[in-house]
Amino acid sequence: MKSVDRTIRYLLPLMLFTGYCVVEGHAGEDKGFVFPTARPENVGMSRSGLEQAQRYAQSAGGSGMIVRNGKVVCHWGDQQKRYDIKSATKSFGATMLGVAIRDDKIELDAPAQRYHPSLGVPPRSNETTDWLDDITIRHLATQTAGFEKPGGYEKLLFKPGTQWHYSDGGPNWLAECITLEYQRDLEDLMFERVFTPLGITRDDLRWRTNQYRKNKIEGIVRREFGAGIHANVEALARLGYLYLHNGSWQDEQILSKEFVEMVSRPIESVIGLPEWSDTHGNASDHYSLLWWNNADGTLENVPRDAYWAWGLYDSLIVVIPSLDLVVVRGGERGKRLPREDGANHYDVLSPLLEPIAAAVLKPEERDVHEKEIGFVSLFDGKTFDNWLNPTGRWSIQDACMVFSGEIKSGGLKREDHKLMSIRQYEDFILRFEFKIGKRANSGVAIRAPLEGDAAFVAMEIQIIDNHYWRGLKSWQKHGSIYGVVAADTGHLKQPGQWNKQEILCQASRIKVTLNGAVIVNVDLKGLPDETLDGKRHPGVKRTKGHIGFLPHTRSSEYRNVRIKEL
Repeated sequence: MKSVDRTIRYLLPLMLFTGYCVVEGHAGEDKGFVFPTARPENVGMSRSGLEQAQRYAQSAGGSGMIVRNGKVVCHWGDQQKRYDIKSATKSFGATMLGVAIRDDKIELDAPAQRYHPSLGVPPRSNETTDWLDDITIRHLATQTAGFEKPGGYEKLLFKPGTQWHYSDGGPNWLAECITLEYQRDLEDLMFERVFTPLGITRDDLRWRTNQYRKNKIEGIVRREFGAGIHANVEALARLGYLYLHNGSWQDEQILSKEFVEMVSRPIESVIGLPEWSDTHGNASDHYSLLWWNNADGTLENVPRDAYWAWGLYDSLIVVIPSLDLVVVRGGERGKRLPREDGANHYDVLSPLLEPIAAAVLKPEERDVHEKEIGFVSLFDGKTFDNWLNPTGRWSIQDACMVFSGEIKSGGLKREDHKLMSIRQYEDFILRFEFKIGKRANSGVAIRAPLEGDAAFVAMEIQIIDNHYWRGLKSWQKHGSIYGVVAADTGHLKQPGQWNKQEILCQASRIKVTLNGAVIVNVDLKGLPDETLDGKRHPGVKRTKGHIGFLPHTRSSEYRNVRIKEL
């Protein structure tokens, strides 16, 4: 892999100060991180939208990269130039906070003075407020501690947790808390725990010593979280890719999935807090742990799950999980993207992010593209010709396969109603739409034999009303591989609404995507011997079998069922 990684370091400088949507090729690889290149249309994107975003990004100079489905579809500028990313450093600081929480070194709601007894002093005036004891790590990481904007020893403006104010001082106190707890230089620690595993070298990223305070604290080099990192766009993309994959890098969980989820959405205790200076709009509604987000829909035409690191000169690391996108930009010193007087704080990002989001093909456009690349229909909307065992509980209504009724104990076994494909499949992508009734419990069999309980003799991907069944185990919830792998939640629509789901099976990899969000992405070879439900699941080792719909209770409907063999 090192030889391939060297390829990107020699290839990308040849593109200095150029910008274009790339053609197929291989741009780089290191420690499981792959930068292959792809034509936009081959990853479901339009070239025109990317070019529009690129022109806007380049209007203020700098460099950038757009990664979709793990492939570089567009890049511009000098990919190896290190940029002063200013406040985007804060999100690197959040990453160090995530490591410290995972190490049980730091507790988010602990008093900050537990880790730094002299926190907030100087200035001495802060001691007279009686607020220092109230400051928590969460306050420092959410811009609610109350410190003034500069990164030095700043006075407190308000009682912690009562207002929101953008500050470098608060994050810099946070950096000192973590420094003192580890008794280490944070640059060395970050290279050991994050940067080196990601393939980021000291040629890619440098972190200055503290510009506002003495160079050392208790003999340890003092770093800033407020600003201070200089990095190239490749390094920015690697960090974004770590977050896109829920803190996982190859086989290593660098950050916990729970921490990444917390970073990507607003903090409940912060939402609605008034802003001290009123220069960042409704910032408290879309700010989390030193990352910005679009959860409140301020950017109307950008997905609400988008979140980003953002610094002066508009250096950016944008992560959009629902579109499988990472967008990065290194901003040229002294230049900013064009702004209008009186505009909302977020408006400057719209001309960059909206064309990129719009470049992802619409469902109807994607369907046409799918036919060109090998998807075939498993249901024509009229007959069960591709299926075995359509019992009387199954019918076709309005071009949908419909299962009706309740399977009760003492009657027919639920296995008697499973609808199985005539053909067997090995590696494939299955896409379909489904709608379930209240209390519904169903599933999708993959690589299954015709006999036996698919959850054990094969694999069953759960289809279930999470909203009703509140006592479910994690491995019983919608999208989970029953008993084996738990799915992410929060993406299933209410009963009676249509959902879109994709199941990818390729060798030992299983990936489940629900309504645009990846909810399962697992390599079965890496699973522990002990399953989540404590039972034997020999079927996970099957490499070929039938696909099936497995109704257990209540009604479920399916349409637009299609498959592509890999």
